[in-house]
Amino acid sequence: MRMDVLGCDGGIGDGHCSMALRIDDDVLVDAGTGLARLTSDEIARIDHVFLTHSHMDHMALLPLLIDTRMKLRKAPLTLHGIPETDEIIRSHIFNGCIWPDATKIPSPDAPALRYAPVAMGERMVLGDRAFTPVPAVHTVPAVGYRLDSPEATVMFSGDSAVCEPFWEQVADIPNLHGLIVEVSYRNGREELAHAAGHLCPSMLAPKLAALRKPVDVYIAHRKPIDAEQIVREVPAIAGIHRMHILKAGDVLNW
Repeated sequence: MRMDVLGCDGGIGDGHCSMALRIDDDVLVDAGTGLARLTSDEIARIDHVFLTHSHMDHMALLPLLIDTRMKLRKAPLTLHGIPETDEIIRSHIFNGCIWPDATKIPSPDAPALRYAPVAMGERMVLGDRAFTPVPAVHTVPAVGYRLDSPEATVMFSGDSAVCEPFWEQVADIPNLHGLIVEVSYRNGREELAHAAGHLCPSMLAPKLAALRKPVDVYIAHRKPIDAEQIVREVPAIAGIHRMHILKAGDVLNW
């Protein structure tokens, strides 16, 4: 699997773009403002979008993605999310007021969008790749994703406060290639992070310390106002692990 990081921040401004991860050339995990990096031809090749949750920074450009794509492709875009996320998207985005119902245009028989809900822990296989929703704790129903190639696994936390079931799964993966985990706020903002369903470096530190094998850890979802301070604080929690600050334009292969 190849991941192109189109956007990986917790907001916009000063060059930051919100979450959008492209897997190979046909799958997206989240559809934030990072999608603006794609060309029309690249948009046309996207077949599947896996959403972690319904917040705007993770799906802001989904309607515009569909709008561009439907002019280039007849096959519908397939949207994967847990049922709670799908219902929020249906009711509050594709409701005819914020955006047209893309399951009915150009026509109900040939729609631009189709829903394919996934259940927690359900393994969705696309070729030799697998996408599995994993637990998350956030202010709305949310998941992370386990991303499996034939050789290795990357775990993506999505937006989440400390979630014990997620970390239990991380510890049980023998071929873990990398861990993409959110750190939205600098240390000192733990109360805000807890209320918002996010992490500070200090909150992540005990979970990394409990992992027995070293792993590449990619820090994502930095809020722009705290982004530089997070960069300074992350090395202190590394322990045995190799720490990276995820940036738009990065490429991961596994």
